[in-house]
Amino acid sequence: MMTSSLLGLLLLLCLSRPFAAASPRSSSLRYEDAFKYNNQLMSASGRGHMAESTSMRSSRTKDLEIGNKNLVEDSINLRSRQRFLVGTVKQNSSCILVDDTCTTDLRYFASLQGEPSTSIQKLIARSISDNCYPEDATNVSARGCPTRWIDYWIPPFHASLFRSLLYCNGSLLDDAITCLDSASQTDCVANAACIWTNKTYVQTTSIYSTSNSSIYMMKAIYYAITRSIGWHKGPMLEDYDLRYVAMPSYCTARWTINGTFLDSLYRNYSDSQKWDFNNYMYSAAALMWPAGKAITGDCPAGRQFTSWASTCTNATTQFACKSGNFWFFQTGVECRWNSTTNTCKAASVSSGDILLMENLEDPWAITYIQLGRLCNSAPYYAKNCSDYGLGFTYNTTRLEAFSKVQPEALSKVQDGQSSGLRVRLMAVLMQVVVTAVLATPIIGTTAVLATAV
Repeated sequence: MMTSSLLGLLLLLCLSRPFAAASPRSSSLRYEDAFKYNNQLMSASGRGHMAESTSMRSSRTKDLEIGNKNLVEDSINLRSRQRFLVGTVKQNSSCILVDDTCTTDLRYFASLQGEPSTSIQKLIARSISDNCYPEDATNVSARGCPTRWIDYWIPPFHASLFRSLLYCNGSLLDDAITCLDSASQTDCVANAACIWTNKTYVQTTSIYSTSNSSIYMMKAIYYAITRSIGWHKGPMLEDYDLRYVAMPSYCTARWTINGTFLDSLYRNYSDSQKWDFNNYMYSAAALMWPAGKAITGDCPAGRQFTSWASTCTNATTQFACKSGNFWFFQTGVECRWNSTTNTCKAASVSSGDILLMENLEDPWAITYIQLGRLCNSAPYYAKNCSDYGLGFTYNTTRLEAFSKVQPEALSKVQDGQSSGLRVRLMAVLMQVVVTAVLATPIIGTTAVLATAV
């Protein structure tokens, strides 16, 4: 009788245990390890974001949270925050293997209780729904729903959600993003601003060997969309090398294939900005005012990228120019100093990184970062990718509920720079000072500071 009772108890415990990853993983980041990693970033070469290797790209989400002790402690205990909803449910691991890369299954957020209430939560929820719902959507497979185009570093948010937030309603950029989101010919031609075509000026052949200003201009605009704003639903245009494969038909704004019009836009930019198009392709240079106003539109939202870039352009000395990957990982903006002109310019500006970093106090934002950190800790080609994630059970109806969420204002602009970014820069500067102190080889001091901070 006792043996039977024990077996029954063990069976009950097994059945009541939530689905979890096969190998338990520590979800805490030692603060002293964070400082060590920061030292590595600071000592790294000035390799630009554009030239990131695959492994470097896959670790960037992890790098975002380095050094934020309290925020990490508040957010990383994800296992204790898993929520199990009553209704039609499915199970999965938060880490899935896609194209040999271990990445996040975004449906994890459908397992969380409560409705998205803050601006960043609404943006995350709606982007996930646009990407993952319905569950037979293009980007969803039996494995799960990853971020789009994981072989590139694309901001995690749906570009169309930034209308009136990063670009003006009715602007050229609005038309371009709206048309790129139209997946069918019927939807495309219903919009007079769009055209269903196989023509493109986003050439994947080398733009450095041509003087075609139309290609220069459209390439800069497309990179500004996909590398600085977010993903779109249509095909990734740069995937098609027109030397070897024909461009499939897709939906695009009529002005984006009008060479004469693109030439006229290109002439509005200074020689310095034109140089940026080719050398800082992650800088959103085409959206910078005053010339960029023709593309973003003339409204407060249209100046947001110019405001973010002012972190760099306002710097008057090389020391003040925040150059290097360290700054990008911490703020979402990387600057470069031009010793010839003695000017500081934005080399990389990513709305996704900026907005996540501006909202580190938000549990959804820090969860998004932490989930990526867990998956990115897996080696490339890791067949046991799911072991690195968190088991979760989610209700499929939550994804439908997310589709009704409307994002709202995300960042306030003050004195030419977002207030959140300014605060973040100040925090990073303090961190650099502390890191330098910790790196000083004073016996018995480093260990005490590392554990006491």
